[in-house]
Amino acid sequence: MPEQSLRAWVVTDALGSQVVFTRTRDEAFEAVEDPQMVPTNPSISVRRVKEFDQYAEAGRVPARVLVEKGWQVPCRRCGGLVSEGDRRVGAEIEDEALCAMCVPEAYEVMDDGVG
Repeated sequence: MPEQSLRAWVVTDALGSQVVFTRTRDEAFEAVEDPQMVPTNPSISVRRVKEFDQYAEAGRVPARVLVEKGWQVPCRRCGGLVSEGDRRVGAEIEDEALCAMCVPEAYEVMDDGVG
């Protein structure tokens, strides 16, 4: 029997969601970073997200992709949340995100009255 390839799953609890890459739904519960997320907890949900399967080899979905899909990701400097709206002030988002306040160009854009 051929080995099953890694698939993307979104695991969600009351505190938020994260993408994990595993072969099965049950493995997705085991792969989450929060040890409180266990399969017996009824407030935990796991769902397949096929569009993120392409990132399985890298082990993570780029921040840019998550933001484009409506997610909020933590700023790599201050920990604040970065969302699609932050891009209008010049935040270049690729693998890691910076919020509008941590991007030096953001201050210039806001000072010019454009932001």
